[in-house]
Amino acid sequence: MYSDYGKASVGRRYLTGFIDLILVFTLSIIFYLFVGYPIGKSSCDFDENVLYQKQLTLDIYEHMYETRLYVKGSNDEALGAKEIYDLYVKELLDNQEKDENGDYKNMFAYYYINYAQSMSVSQFNNEILKIDTEDSLFTYRNGNSNLVGTLKSEIYSLINQYTSGVINEETDNANNKLSYHFQKQWLQAVEKEKNSEFMVDIVKKFNDSLYKQGYGIGIPAIIIYAIFMIIFTLIIPLCLKGDTLGNKIAHTKTLTIKNTRPKAIAICVRSLILVIMNIYISFVCLMMITGIENACKVPLFQIGDKVIPLATVSFTLILLGLVNLFMLSFNKRHQSYGELITSTYCSDYVNIEKISEENAIKER
Repeated sequence: MYSDYGKASVGRRYLTGFIDLILVFTLSIIFYLFVGYPIGKSSCDFDENVLYQKQLTLDIYEHMYETRLYVKGSNDEALGAKEIYDLYVKELLDNQEKDENGDYKNMFAYYYINYAQSMSVSQFNNEILKIDTEDSLFTYRNGNSNLVGTLKSEIYSLINQYTSGVINEETDNANNKLSYHFQKQWLQAVEKEKNSEFMVDIVKKFNDSLYKQGYGIGIPAIIIYAIFMIIFTLIIPLCLKGDTLGNKIAHTKTLTIKNTRPKAIAICVRSLILVIMNIYISFVCLMMITGIENACKVPLFQIGDKVIPLATVSFTLILLGLVNLFMLSFNKRHQSYGELITSTYCSDYVNIEKISEENAIKER
């Protein structure tokens, strides 16, 4: 029994834990960057998958351009709904409805935008040109066995005046009304396309590639971290009668509440809790390599249809770690979660003779 040891101060307790964490974190990062990451990168064809994801992104844009739900601007960038509306009005007023083959080239020149990727261009044209006979902005006419939507003459006149610079309450209201309805339908069409067979398939391919990279370079991070945590919180304490390197450097000891050395089972339990509590170190490694956005998408494990991202677990454990710091500051022996469960604490040497002399002087 270590009768001359008592609880360590908050500062000394923090220092002990901080040293251990820094040692594990630093060595985990170094070994991951120089050993784990190259191995993981080659195992998941990291570079090839990055190029594949870029190609999938281009395929998505090309698909949206083909369906005319995206429209290219002067610099090949995708125009927004309002910009597309302005282009729609310009072409509509210029009567640029058909190309030399008689096909409607301005697919967004009418009010309703309903389509399916499986349709041919001709079928697509026909579908989006359908219009309700009760529409307040548009009228329809029979043409080539289709209901073709056109602006009502009075609306056409007001929009024409508005674009020509005659802006008053009537023309402004007409433009705002048409713009609102057009953009609303346009955005609905884009949302609908996101659920189309083509988009669902290509997004799945993108995510599968991302998950493959995440698992490939994430598993080495978890393994390397676990190895160093086991070394510093289990193997070394088993060799040093419960003490970690943090204890040695900060001149503290790990004792039970009865001031005896902890048993091996207590050291193992405490180590397991520390490994789980610091799993966010693996997330930090991933974030440094892939960026926080991609790292947040990497799954840690799956329960049924529910995928639990590594980031969700890591952020949760960070919050628990903050609570742990609060507990260290205010509980009786400055014990962490693991120490409370194993009935251990971080102790410091107490000079009993000196304390007795000080107490005797005070009594006089």
